Amino acid sequence: MERMLITDEDIKEYVNKNKDKWLKEKEEKKFKLESLFSSYDYMNWLNRFTAKHENFCDDDFIYFFEELPKNDLEQVKNLALFFEGIREYADKNYIYPNIYEYQSYYGIKDSVNEVYYKIGVIEGQGGSFFCDRVEPTSELDFIDFNDIMNNKVGENVEEIENGLDNMSSLVISLYEKGVPIEAIKDTFDKTIKEIELSKENGKEYKK
Repeated sequence: MERMLITDEDIKEYVNKNKDKWLKEKEEKKFKLESLFSSYDYMNWLNRFTAKHENFCDDDFIYFFEELPKNDLEQVKNLALFFEGIREYADKNYIYPNIYEYQSYYGIKDSVNEVYYKIGVIEGQGGSFFCDRVEPTSELDFIDFNDIMNNKVGENVEEIENGLDNMSSLVISLYEKGVPIEAIKDTFDKTIKEIELSKENGKEYKK
Protein backbone atom coordinates (compact mmCIF):
# COMPACT_ATOMS: atom_id res chain seq x y z
CA MET A 1 0.00 0.00 0.00
CA GLU A 2 1.46 3.33 -1.05
CA ARG A 3 2.02 5.80 1.77
CA MET A 4 0.74 9.33 1.32
CA LEU A 5 3.35 12.06 1.75
CA ILE A 6 2.36 15.13 3.73
CA THR A 7 3.61 18.23 1.94
CA ASP A 8 4.32 21.73 3.24
CA GLU A 9 1.19 22.89 1.45
CA ASP A 10 -0.88 20.30 3.34
CA ILE A 11 0.53 21.58 6.64
CA LYS A 12 -0.14 25.21 5.71
CA GLU A 13 -3.71 24.35 4.72
CA TYR A 14 -4.29 22.51 8.01
CA VAL A 15 -2.86 25.41 10.03
CA ASN A 16 -4.97 27.97 8.20
CA LYS A 17 -8.14 25.91 8.72
CA ASN A 18 -7.51 25.60 12.44
CA LYS A 19 -5.96 29.03 13.09
CA ASP A 20 -9.22 30.69 14.11
CA LYS A 21 -10.09 27.76 16.37
CA TRP A 22 -6.68 27.88 18.11
CA LEU A 23 -6.84 31.64 18.55
CA LYS A 24 -10.34 31.37 20.03
CA GLU A 25 -9.23 28.63 22.43
CA LYS A 26 -6.19 30.69 23.42
CA GLU A 27 -8.33 33.73 24.16
CA GLU A 28 -10.83 31.64 26.13
CA LYS A 29 -8.02 30.11 28.19
CA LYS A 30 -6.52 33.55 28.86
CA PHE A 31 -9.89 34.92 29.95
CA LYS A 32 -10.53 31.91 32.20
CA LEU A 33 -7.07 32.20 33.76
CA GLU A 34 -7.55 35.89 34.48
CA SER A 35 -10.96 35.17 35.99
CA LEU A 36 -9.49 32.65 38.43
CA PHE A 37 -7.12 35.29 39.80
CA SER A 38 -9.34 38.36 39.58
CA SER A 39 -11.30 37.56 42.74
CA TYR A 40 -11.35 35.30 45.79
CA ASP A 41 -14.05 33.04 44.33
CA TYR A 42 -11.78 30.08 43.58
CA MET A 43 -10.06 30.26 46.97
CA ASN A 44 -13.43 30.38 48.72
CA TRP A 45 -14.53 27.35 46.71
CA LEU A 46 -11.29 25.52 47.65
CA ASN A 47 -11.96 26.30 51.30
CA ARG A 48 -15.46 24.79 51.11
CA PHE A 49 -14.47 21.81 48.96
CA THR A 50 -11.37 20.80 50.95
CA ALA A 51 -13.38 20.93 54.17
CA LYS A 52 -14.84 17.68 52.84
CA HIS A 53 -12.10 16.51 50.44
CA GLU A 54 -8.83 17.49 52.17
CA ASN A 55 -6.73 15.90 49.43
CA PHE A 56 -7.87 15.56 45.84
CA CYS A 57 -6.56 15.27 42.28
CA ASP A 58 -8.28 16.62 39.21
CA ASP A 59 -8.67 13.09 37.88
CA ASP A 60 -10.19 11.63 41.06
CA PHE A 61 -13.73 11.99 39.75
CA ILE A 62 -13.25 11.03 36.09
CA TYR A 63 -15.20 7.80 36.52
CA PHE A 64 -17.34 9.01 39.41
CA PHE A 65 -18.31 12.45 38.15
CA GLU A 66 -21.90 11.91 39.23
CA GLU A 67 -20.71 12.13 42.85
CA LEU A 68 -20.10 15.88 42.49
CA PRO A 69 -22.41 18.79 41.74
CA LYS A 70 -21.78 20.30 38.31
CA ASN A 71 -20.10 23.44 39.71
CA ASP A 72 -17.72 21.43 41.91
CA LEU A 73 -16.78 19.22 38.99
CA GLU A 74 -16.04 22.27 36.84
CA GLN A 75 -13.90 23.81 39.58
CA VAL A 76 -11.97 20.55 40.04
CA LYS A 77 -11.20 20.66 36.32
CA ASN A 78 -9.96 24.25 36.75
CA LEU A 79 -7.21 23.10 39.14
CA ALA A 80 -4.74 22.55 36.27
CA LEU A 81 -5.27 26.09 35.01
CA PHE A 82 -5.07 27.43 38.56
CA PHE A 83 -1.70 25.73 39.00
CA GLU A 84 -0.53 27.24 35.71
CA GLY A 85 -1.35 30.72 36.99
CA ILE A 86 0.51 30.07 40.25
CA ARG A 87 3.55 28.85 38.32
CA GLU A 88 3.54 31.92 36.06
CA TYR A 89 3.53 34.22 39.09
CA ALA A 90 6.21 32.16 40.84
CA ASP A 91 8.48 32.19 37.77
CA LYS A 92 8.28 35.97 37.53
CA ASN A 93 9.25 36.28 41.18
CA TYR A 94 12.01 33.63 41.18
CA ILE A 95 10.03 31.33 43.45
CA TYR A 96 10.82 27.73 42.62
CA PRO A 97 8.59 24.70 43.21
CA ASN A 98 9.20 22.09 45.86
CA ILE A 99 10.19 18.78 44.29
CA TYR A 100 9.40 15.46 45.96
CA GLU A 101 9.72 12.26 43.97
CA TYR A 102 7.27 12.79 41.09
CA GLN A 103 5.56 15.80 42.66
CA SER A 104 6.21 19.47 41.91
CA TYR A 105 4.21 21.85 44.08
CA TYR A 106 3.89 25.27 45.74
CA GLY A 107 2.63 26.25 49.16
CA ILE A 108 -0.36 28.62 48.89
CA LYS A 109 -1.81 30.68 51.73
CA ASP A 110 -5.46 31.73 51.87
CA SER A 111 -5.08 34.68 54.22
CA VAL A 112 -8.81 35.46 54.24
CA ASN A 113 -9.94 32.04 55.46
CA GLU A 114 -6.59 31.23 57.12
CA VAL A 115 -6.18 27.99 55.19
CA TYR A 116 -2.98 26.56 53.69
CA TYR A 117 -2.52 24.32 50.68
CA LYS A 118 -0.02 22.36 48.67
CA ILE A 119 -0.98 22.71 45.02
CA GLY A 120 1.00 20.94 42.35
CA VAL A 121 1.35 18.34 39.65
CA ILE A 122 2.20 14.66 39.76
CA GLU A 123 4.32 13.96 36.70
CA GLY A 124 3.48 10.90 34.66
CA GLN A 125 1.40 10.04 31.66
CA GLY A 126 -0.36 13.33 31.13
CA GLY A 127 0.17 14.47 34.70
CA SER A 128 -2.39 14.87 37.48
CA PHE A 129 -2.93 18.10 39.37
CA PHE A 130 -3.51 17.91 43.10
CA CYS A 131 -4.47 20.04 46.07
CA ASP A 132 -3.77 19.12 49.70
CA ARG A 133 -5.13 21.10 52.61
CA VAL A 134 -2.23 21.31 55.08
CA GLU A 135 -1.16 22.85 58.35
CA PRO A 136 1.27 25.79 58.18
CA THR A 137 4.87 24.72 58.67
CA SER A 138 8.24 26.44 58.70
CA GLU A 139 9.52 23.78 56.29
CA LEU A 140 7.34 25.08 53.46
CA ASP A 141 7.19 28.66 52.21
CA PHE A 142 3.68 29.78 51.32
CA ILE A 143 2.76 32.26 48.59
CA ASP A 144 -0.08 34.50 49.69
CA PHE A 145 -2.92 34.29 47.15
CA ASN A 146 -3.48 38.03 47.65
CA ASP A 147 0.01 38.64 46.24
CA ILE A 148 -0.82 36.60 43.14
CA MET A 149 -4.20 38.27 42.71
CA ASN A 150 -2.60 41.73 42.98
CA ASN A 151 0.43 40.68 40.90
CA LYS A 152 2.70 41.86 43.71
CA VAL A 153 6.40 41.95 42.85
CA GLY A 154 8.61 40.25 45.44
CA GLU A 155 10.81 42.44 47.61
CA ASN A 156 14.04 40.89 46.34
CA VAL A 157 13.16 40.56 42.64
CA GLU A 158 15.00 43.73 41.61
CA GLU A 159 18.06 42.67 43.60
CA ILE A 160 18.00 39.20 41.99
CA GLU A 161 17.68 40.62 38.48
CA ASN A 162 20.51 43.09 39.06
CA GLY A 163 22.69 40.27 40.39
CA LEU A 164 21.89 38.08 37.37
CA ASP A 165 22.64 40.96 34.99
CA ASN A 166 26.01 41.51 36.72
CA MET A 167 26.78 37.80 36.50
CA SER A 168 25.88 37.76 32.80
CA SER A 169 28.14 40.76 32.16
CA LEU A 170 30.99 39.05 34.02
CA VAL A 171 30.62 35.87 31.96
CA ILE A 172 30.69 37.90 28.72
CA SER A 173 33.72 39.85 29.93
CA LEU A 174 35.64 36.65 30.82
CA TYR A 175 34.73 35.07 27.47
CA GLU A 176 35.87 38.19 25.57
CA LYS A 177 39.18 38.01 27.45
CA GLY A 178 39.75 34.53 26.11
CA VAL A 179 38.57 32.34 28.99
CA PRO A 180 37.11 29.17 27.41
CA ILE A 181 33.36 28.96 27.81
CA GLU A 182 33.79 25.36 29.03
CA ALA A 183 36.01 26.58 31.89
CA ILE A 184 33.44 29.21 32.87
CA LYS A 185 30.63 26.63 32.82
CA ASP A 186 32.65 24.07 34.80
CA THR A 187 33.43 26.68 37.48
CA PHE A 188 29.78 27.66 37.80
CA ASP A 189 28.68 24.01 37.94
CA LYS A 190 31.29 23.20 40.62
CA THR A 191 30.27 26.17 42.78
CA ILE A 192 26.56 25.34 42.45
CA LYS A 193 27.21 21.72 43.48
CA GLU A 194 29.19 22.88 46.53
CA ILE A 195 26.34 25.21 47.55
CA GLU A 196 23.74 22.45 47.08
CA LEU A 197 25.84 20.02 49.13
CA SER A 198 26.17 22.55 51.96
CA LYS A 199 22.43 23.15 51.84
CA GLU A 200 21.70 19.40 52.04
CA ASN A 201 23.97 19.14 55.09
CA GLY A 202 22.25 22.13 56.74
CA LYS A 203 25.39 24.25 56.61
CA GLU A 204 25.99 27.78 55.35
CA TYR A 205 28.15 27.82 52.23
CA LYS A 206 31.55 29.38 52.70
CA LYS A 207 34.11 29.69 49.94
